[in-house]
Amino acid sequence: MKRLPPFLFAAALAVVLLTGCDRLMSVEQRLDRAQSAFDAGHDSAAMADVKTVLEREPANAAGRILLARLTLRLGDATTARKELERAVQAGVDASTASELDQSILLAQGRFADALAAAQKEAGDQSTRRQLVIVEALMGLGRAEEARKALDAALAAAPQDREVQLADARWAWASGSIKEAGEALDRLLAKYPDFARAAFYRGRMAMAIGDARRAQAVFEAASAHMSGQLDLPEQFGVLVGLVESRIALGDLKGADTDLAVLSQRAPGAFATHYLKARVAYARRDF
Repeated sequence: MKRLPPFLFAAALAVVLLTGCDRLMSVEQRLDRAQSAFDAGHDSAAMADVKTVLEREPANAAGRILLARLTLRLGDATTARKELERAVQAGVDASTASELDQSILLAQGRFADALAAAQKEAGDQSTRRQLVIVEALMGLGRAEEARKALDAALAAAPQDREVQLADARWAWASGSIKEAGEALDRLLAKYPDFARAAFYRGRMAMAIGDARRAQAVFEAASAHMSGQLDLPEQFGVLVGLVESRIALGDLKGADTDLAVLSQRAPGAFATHYLKARVAYARRDF
């Protein structure tokens, strides 16, 4: 019987030891690892760990709430709602449940319900709650009320970047495109890694035909979107990158981004549409 070369033996031993250590992890350790992976935007790793936790302890409230947050970030608000209900049954903290409930309602487009849920939590004076109210009012088309709520948020937290982003988005929705663009540029100058601001700046730039600016900010958004943007927003960033490159005649770059898009959303209409646009630009038909 042949002996393994020393380096192969060492590698095999390392795999066995690592596998054994992984199996011996406590529920708390695995949850901590899942949370760290979630915070870093490593959703697959977080999902694997949290599912292992819930196989061991189906009524683990922390695991259920993390799974709800994960599925919401992956764009599945319906499953997130079910996991939130299970977390509540498992005894999750009421304020944690309420906060996630509001986010799910917004993702589902249930703006009236999100507004009611946020307004009910009158004791919560957080910026997050104020921004839920602003977004819900905007979704309901109640722009003047949204402006008042936004002014209150700005007065309470003038340096909060999420509040500043909401202010720029309100200006854009109200037709003040130049003002909104300048506000987002200032925000990105201060926070170059702010993926959500870059995402909206890219959308705005494409809307006014500034493909070069759009490409630059979509690239910035792409570099930092893991952990900051949910899956539909990440999809939007990749679509924006392909569109801006097509507009600039950079078909090689469009191919690269389209390959990533095809891997993440192979069956999406936008993926097939952009493939057709690139083929047309090459006269490949």
